[in-house]
Amino acid sequence: YFSPYDRYKSHIHVTNGSFRLIDSLANKYDIDGGAKITVTNGDIEVGNISGRRESVSDPQGRVGMSVTREHFTELNAPNGKLVTGSIRDTVKLNADTVVVLNLVDNVKVTGKNILVYGSKVTYDVEFFLKKGGKIRFYDQGSGFDISDDATILLENGKKFKIRGIKHAKMISNGGQDVSYEYLDSIGSKKYTKTNGLNTKLGSLGKIFGR
Repeated sequence: YFSPYDRYKSHIHVTNGSFRLIDSLANKYDIDGGAKITVTNGDIEVGNISGRRESVSDPQGRVGMSVTREHFTELNAPNGKLVTGSIRDTVKLNADTVVVLNLVDNVKVTGKNILVYGSKVTYDVEFFLKKGGKIRFYDQGSGFDISDDATILLENGKKFKIRGIKHAKMISNGGQDVSYEYLDSIGSKKYTKTNGLNTKLGSLGKIFGR
């Protein structure tokens, strides 16, 4: 049974200690449906995780129109390690260290150390890397199923696509540690409306000979 209302979804908060599902992958103990688990000072060890997206009638009553409602399943271990199986369809993960397998469809991962052991990452996955941290993709193959268009964002606002790491041959055959500092040195500048306006004005100036 799935309820679209937050008050009927599972909310678990562990203030001290860890949250573990024993042999969760083997026993198929999955977490889904918009559940939220927070461990303030400890670790989380679970199996596969999924959220839910549903198409509902337009809230403004427009005939033939619909909107997509997202129900994120969220796991938070801000001071510990989060170890999971595969992540799919509308999920948020946040921990000091995040260890995952595959990441598929609308997944947001925040951490200081992000370790991806699976071979699949889709285009709409976003990684938020904390300062002083690192990210690594352990795929033993070519990295073909790790999408070039998945995004890495740094705390200082810089962002870029995974293709930059691929071109540097840091994904495939077990990968390499990719540090925050390295990404900061190659990432695009933070975009602001002011910068964008200055660029446009500069281009106009060249056109009119200024």
